Amino acid sequence: MANFRVEGERLPNTYEAFEHDKYSTERSDNPSYPFVDLAEVQLARWMNDRLPSTAIDEFLKLEWVRRHSPSFSSSHVLRSWIEQLPSGPVWKTAEITLEGYDVPARYGTPKLIYRDALECVAFLYGNPLWARYCSDGPHMVHTQMGQRVISGYNTADKISVTNNTGDLEMHPLLMTLTTIPAEMRSKLSNNAWVCVAYLPVAKFLVHPSYQGILANRVLHEAMDIVTENLKHAAAFGKEMADGFGNVRIVYPPVVALSGDLIEHLSMAAVSASTSPVSFATSAQFGNGVTYPRRTKRDTLKAIKKVAERVDPWELHDFARECGKVHLNGVHLPWWRNFNLVDPSIFCCPDLLHSGYKLFFDHFHKACQIAVGAEELDRRFAIRHRRIGYGALRRVSEVKQMTGRMQREMMRATVVAIQGAVSPSFQRAIRAIVDFLLMAQAPRHTPASLARMETHLRTFHEHKDAIALAGGRGTLGHWRIPKLELLTNFVRAILTCGTLSQWSTEAVEHLIRTEGKRPFQLFTNHHRSDFAEQCARHLDRVEKLRQFELFALLKTHGVAACITPTEDELLDDVELHDAASRGLVRTWIESALPGTGFERFVRAPRTVRNLFATGSLSETGSRVAFHINKKPTGTYSLFNAAVAYGIPDLYAALCRYMQDAQGGTQDEAGPLPFDRIHVWEKYRIQLLSTFDDTVRLDPETLRAIPPNSTYPFGMCDPVLVDSLRADGELRAEGSLVAQVRIVFEVIPRKGSTLPECLQIPLIYIHDFVFADLDEYGRPQRAPDILMYRLQRRLCSVGGHGVLWRAGEVIPLVNIVRAVDISPVFGTVMDPSLNETDALERSELFWLNDLWDTELNEVLAVEYV
Repeated sequence: MANFRVEGERLPNTYEAFEHDKYSTERSDNPSYPFVDLAEVQLARWMNDRLPSTAIDEFLKLEWVRRHSPSFSSSHVLRSWIEQLPSGPVWKTAEITLEGYDVPARYGTPKLIYRDALECVAFLYGNPLWARYCSDGPHMVHTQMGQRVISGYNTADKISVTNNTGDLEMHPLLMTLTTIPAEMRSKLSNNAWVCVAYLPVAKFLVHPSYQGILANRVLHEAMDIVTENLKHAAAFGKEMADGFGNVRIVYPPVVALSGDLIEHLSMAAVSASTSPVSFATSAQFGNGVTYPRRTKRDTLKAIKKVAERVDPWELHDFARECGKVHLNGVHLPWWRNFNLVDPSIFCCPDLLHSGYKLFFDHFHKACQIAVGAEELDRRFAIRHRRIGYGALRRVSEVKQMTGRMQREMMRATVVAIQGAVSPSFQRAIRAIVDFLLMAQAPRHTPASLARMETHLRTFHEHKDAIALAGGRGTLGHWRIPKLELLTNFVRAILTCGTLSQWSTEAVEHLIRTEGKRPFQLFTNHHRSDFAEQCARHLDRVEKLRQFELFALLKTHGVAACITPTEDELLDDVELHDAASRGLVRTWIESALPGTGFERFVRAPRTVRNLFATGSLSETGSRVAFHINKKPTGTYSLFNAAVAYGIPDLYAALCRYMQDAQGGTQDEAGPLPFDRIHVWEKYRIQLLSTFDDTVRLDPETLRAIPPNSTYPFGMCDPVLVDSLRADGELRAEGSLVAQVRIVFEVIPRKGSTLPECLQIPLIYIHDFVFADLDEYGRPQRAPDILMYRLQRRLCSVGGHGVLWRAGEVIPLVNIVRAVDISPVFGTVMDPSLNETDALERSELFWLNDLWDTELNEVLAVEYV
């Protein structure tokens, strides 16, 4: 009868625990107890998060602070109060000893600092923040009513916590739930991740050949301890509360473990001479063949056969036999008795390490050798750079690069090397970038997966050209472990879903905040228990974060729970809005409407929604615009033409009015205005090509006139609608243009403008496609597989003088920003620079590899 539950019975969620601790009576009068009020809780949280104990004491001794003294008088008192707050999963320690193997005195016995993984699952699952957004219901019924399979997603990475002054390392293990939407858990401010353990980084006084075997055995034993209760729950179920307080029977397997290749090899218990997910060996890496999965059963079978012949603790003989079957010497993998857990599945490809870093380490280096480091650096440096994107200067000298910069460099490489490498070399680089770009897509179809396989096959057909150009250096082969992983991408997508949700780009930062930052700010570096000090700090941070929200809600009489309603199911737009604004901010806006308390939530600034009222957007449009209420300047029409260097502005406006009003050239009359407002910057926001419920982040574009900084101006290229103002197809120009000026007409006093002049307008310089087929349709250039553009020119005054052709169209005719790059040829013109590359060049490439959205648009919608 112990497990009997009354229908409708609830269990307390994560926040309701504050109402049932030993100080619940005091909190009935003062929800912020032991602090004076909510303001003091916020101060305490800020000090605890940002300041070490000595800095807190110094701060509290300042004269101004003494006059406005908080109720705690020292860091010791503050931390003792925090320790009294209700706790989440409790931190524990366990020493892991291997009999007969000594450890260096300065490192001591390997110690595991951990929390029970099952408690962490219950802590996350019972958080009401996720209640309305978690997708824990079955898509196909396999279990009894009320039972849930709640998948865990872990990530781990070994990091050095000293800055070039020591060899101390930490190995944080983090966890989240896959029931939390990927868009929410990828935003670190939502706190969807918890630190489960600091895995031991073991060192032994043995021959280096055995060091890795023993360290891996310690690692797997530590994972065994952390996941012990998780394994039992995965097999038999565990009763816990969801975010609404409903009682569920939960089965929690681990479906993904993100990390780099070294992490995956270690966790899969295989050697570096094989793939962590397949039977491919080092001799087969890079041959483009997809090998069968190395399943959990296969690995355990191989370990058993070796252990039957040789005692696992006879390291020399056991290691020799393990090497023959590509094992790393671990005889008891942590996942051996974990139901529904298989290393060939949970070792998901990581786009950061298996994609961007692979390209930077191997393909970019090959391009440097083929083109020349200095030449390639110049080509990267002069590319047109939009606001929000980094400059790629002196790339060949960079020793370390962020994932974002590696991604931008990868997308600019294909146009940068064109003309300086052989056609087959160009085709191979284009194919691998196409493949990696499509791997980032947030949604896949059978057609997109087939295209990915085609791109990878094309790369392997042309990769020898890279080696012939010296791109592989002295190696001369393609046996790259990460290259073999690419053959498993499509299989991983079919098994685990889109790869972007498993990327470590976001959690790489989190691993540092959970390990390196606490070590540097909140520990005594000379003490051997620095990992325990970090764990105590994380525990205090977690307690205060939970308590601050609880105190805010209870202070204003709001229950710290969410009641499910009949219309609880959210549409995709609401889900993406909540992810964008932040879950805490969304909850406060809903629980305390009109109070403005959401402004005090410590979270990144909310991304603006330009589709909201007040922005420029046509009904049903996938594009929204915003220009500031105050213009950059006001000009007469003549002065604007002079300042912006567009002498045909008047004529272009006349043509625009004629098209809009259905007139002819003979009917042209004087324009009904004399002055215009101009803007040098404007913002554009798009709906995703893959999912129209997702709003992409707004982007700022420029239309800056010539000045001392930009002698030719700084104007961003865009994709424009192919319709004229009267709704007919434009006979001239192309889909690509450069916005030279953004303006709005000022009516003369007492006059009314026609409707076509009552909206913001832009003057553009058109580009036309340089390569056409026999039917006059644009076609891509061979090998680089991009459209080549040239400026559209027109005759001025009938004297044979050619000038850039321009026209006026509404601002809302812009479809999206695009990236274009000069055609460099064999050797780039050394006089080009970032400010004039688009103005002085004659031919350009429309770089469809700049982002996943643009690539999909040009591949599917503009074929």
